[in-house]
Amino acid sequence: LYQVESRPLDKAKPPLSFVKPLLLVKSTLAFIIGSLACALGAILQAFIRGFPLSLATLRELGAHTSGALSRNSPLHLDSVEDTERETLRKLTAFLLEAEKGVVAVIGEKQTFFLPALTSLLQRHQQKSCVIDCNFGKIIMMEEKPGLYQLLKGTSTLDILQIHPSYSFIPAGASSSEGVELLQSTAFKKLIEEISSKYDFTFLVSRTSIDALESKSLLDKCTHAILVAEVPLDSVKDYLGSSRQKEKIRVTFIQI
Repeated sequence: LYQVESRPLDKAKPPLSFVKPLLLVKSTLAFIIGSLACALGAILQAFIRGFPLSLATLRELGAHTSGALSRNSPLHLDSVEDTERETLRKLTAFLLEAEKGVVAVIGEKQTFFLPALTSLLQRHQQKSCVIDCNFGKIIMMEEKPGLYQLLKGTSTLDILQIHPSYSFIPAGASSSEGVELLQSTAFKKLIEEISSKYDFTFLVSRTSIDALESKSLLDKCTHAILVAEVPLDSVKDYLGSSRQKEKIRVTFIQI
């Protein structure tokens, strides 16, 4: 028989000491750092593009301002709060300084305050027609036919929707050729026809002031109601008396 030589085993290494992972603390720190990075990025972008203008700043720059409206402004004048009613009265006075006109209402964040505004105009024996010029939105069934069909020649003004204080032409369709439609001869003729029957024709666009759709409307209007939501560079052409030379009267509101 063979004798097997036995050797002692190597000494076992002691286990590593236990360290708490502190996941909650690390996650909180990561959230704070990420939030600060986003805030710094937004501030940097604002420095590059410019900060949105307040009504006070616009007034200091010589612009006409009419006040503020809430995002959920009531459709009926009787339900409007006193501060908003004052804004609507200032808008009414601004418009009534001229006997009649074509009014561009432009702003990405605007609320549909025109039912209340046209109610005030109606008290001054002024007839209003509102034209929805937003071809970039989803169109509901009740919005067909509308402006799109009028400009394409497949409908007539019999499609006018009659409301208590204003007549209404909905957009009619979603279309990628919105700029071309608003620059068309058909649109110009339609505005002339509507203006001959109404004291005020409102052209509503939920686009930025810099958008081609907005510029197409501003070229055809006598008044403009602009939502103060853009940097100074975007509205410098509408400040002070510079637009008076072009016979376009501009007022700003905040929403």
